[in-house]
Amino acid sequence: MGVGGRAAPSGEDALKKLSILAVSGSLLLGIGGGVAPASAHHAFSIFDMSRIETGQGIVKDFQWANPHSWIDVEVTDQAGTVQLIGLEGYSPNMLRRKGWRKDTLKPGEMISFTYFPMRGGKSGGGFRTVILANGKVMESYDFPAAPGSGAAAGK
Repeated sequence: MGVGGRAAPSGEDALKKLSILAVSGSLLLGIGGGVAPASAHHAFSIFDMSRIETGQGIVKDFQWANPHSWIDVEVTDQAGTVQLIGLEGYSPNMLRRKGWRKDTLKPGEMISFTYFPMRGGKSGGGFRTVILANGKVMESYDFPAAPGSGAAAGK
């Protein structure tokens, strides 16, 4: 007899219960494990996609890395103050399809750029196009142009 006057489970019953627990635990871990990576990767909602801004500055660093590339640019405002802004772009895989290479931008190089600014007035944003010193236009995001921006879609 088992606890409480019930019959002790057979070896087969115990194995079934253990199997159910193992499957249930695996499912819970799988669901929980899938939530963390998805929430850790942000959406592009941090950028104000209704606005396109322009800038010009000197490349401090170009980070050719996953999951997103970054350009750190030193921009001088009208008062002469130098501000470092970060511009996020697609992954190297996506940029390579648009003609980018890890050496496309070099520290010290002057560039012009268009970008989707951060929401809430924070510095930086998502780079859309970069115009190199030789005039070549490099694209990143090919989202439609912001309404009334005067920019052509995909450019």
